[in-house]
Amino acid sequence: MSVKLLGNVIAGEKRIDSGVELRTVTIVGHMGTGKTTMAKHLIARAYRELRSRGVKDKEILALHFYRANIRMILDFLKENYDLSNLEYLYLINDDAVYQNISRRSLSQINVEDARQYVVIRHKLAEMGFDGVLIVFHLTQLYYLLDKVLRDAQVLIFKSMSRDGTERRTLALLLGRHFYKRLKEITDAIHAGNKEQLEKALNMAIVMIGTKKLIYQFRKEEPPKIYKEISPSELAELYMNKARLTKEELRLIFNVLGVHCSNSKLCDVVKTV
Repeated sequence: MSVKLLGNVIAGEKRIDSGVELRTVTIVGHMGTGKTTMAKHLIARAYRELRSRGVKDKEILALHFYRANIRMILDFLKENYDLSNLEYLYLINDDAVYQNISRRSLSQINVEDARQYVVIRHKLAEMGFDGVLIVFHLTQLYYLLDKVLRDAQVLIFKSMSRDGTERRTLALLLGRHFYKRLKEITDAIHAGNKEQLEKALNMAIVMIGTKKLIYQFRKEEPPKIYKEISPSELAELYMNKARLTKEELRLIFNVLGVHCSNSKLCDVVKTV
């Protein structure tokens, strides 16, 4: 498979006449295996390709969210950005915080995220966006994702877990050859020497449709159109939303990893 196919997903021209075109990328791997590095590389690559075609900086936006869900991301965009002039919108949804949530709660969160994915195009259209939306979902376990998230256009595997169900799922998905290569990458990350570690961190198994390849990349800084949104920035968004119940606020702050540690936040939770 040509690496060009990956470029078509992350930076290809819009293929529909009207409305938001949604493209999805799921990146799977342990913490510290380079999921964020991979996402930044793809954003940088997409940016170069778009600029080479004459797309302007003001027409591209990339936002990286930590400990959020799709509903929170949509709320943040509505409050902070005018999307009407954008042609390409990149949203990186890093769900690493879910590692400390029970499996039942994780399932409920993924179901809610899946529901939001179904309507995200329409929600963004209501905000004036009419371009290409590329959503990156970063996770540690593939099999725990809702089907909507598992069925992304691009699947990228940076490492594999020891979890038996995860391994069986990946073996069926990737086939013998690419499963073996992913295992080798994983072993190099966890037990290789420095040279092997550095090489493995810059490798991944990429799957687009039924096509697969071993992808090698280099670490690079994201372009100026990229911005990281901290959990505290998202928490601030909900501080004055009196329409939310106390339970909803607590759930939001819990998912974001923001605790009632200052009087301002505590007062909001107590008075709603």
